[in-house]
Amino acid sequence: MSRSDRVKGLFLDRSRNKMCAALRRMGIDAHLAELGRFEEKIDGVFMGVSRGIIDISEGPIRWVNVVLMFDLFETMVDKYFIKCGVPDPKIGHDFPNVRIKSVPKRSFPLFGSVVDLHWEGNDFGLGIISRLNSDTSLKRPLMESHDVTIRAYYRYFREYREKPREKARENAQITAHDRFKEKYLKEYEEYKQLISTWVISIKSIKINKGEIPSERLWSCYQRIAQHLLGVEHKQLKEIPEIPPRELTKEEIDEIHEAAERARRRHEVF
Repeated sequence: MSRSDRVKGLFLDRSRNKMCAALRRMGIDAHLAELGRFEEKIDGVFMGVSRGIIDISEGPIRWVNVVLMFDLFETMVDKYFIKCGVPDPKIGHDFPNVRIKSVPKRSFPLFGSVVDLHWEGNDFGLGIISRLNSDTSLKRPLMESHDVTIRAYYRYFREYREKPREKARENAQITAHDRFKEKYLKEYEEYKQLISTWVISIKSIKINKGEIPSERLWSCYQRIAQHLLGVEHKQLKEIPEIPPRELTKEEIDEIHEAAERARRRHEVF
């Protein structure tokens, strides 16, 4: 690495690389994905800026999005969201908008130590909250960590991106038409992807200060993902078609009388 590259590295955000290295130390097959993935746009850019996706080849959690939070109070300390994606084909357009969060219980409001933890939110009768509250193995590690939020996410992404151009060979002769085409006639290709996933978010993590989820915490996140994948969603039943029936003589006479009254009112006006 040259000296100029080292100087540039001082100003780069290495949080995603540090998170990926920590996962590899746990024995997880993780690698950095290309920038510009659709998963980076989940939840928008109102809370922060995505630093990229980390792909995971095995386990219920298949990708991690590292998001730099906006420093609203100017604390000069970079804090991050870690968003873990748990793909689930059951999540569709008719799936309820599930939102659940962990709520710590303190011995004294605001300033007391955390003595218990429970889950709150709306699971639309899917039984997720009861599953999480009954799993006592999650309480102790999460009590000593940051708050966790869970939501179901479903969206169809579609956009057009500029095609990467091939570099011209050194000996190739570049004409004026080639320069005009390169400057004004840009080629685009369509990118589309359907994302149906659970998103487990952990906020206010100082990755650059060495505050990275431990192996014990990561196993808790995987345990939460397994609970989410075990949820059974009952699809809406199709309404059976009602076979047509023949009208009775009385119903036909009523229809004719109503039509005759309407005709007379129309003649009057």
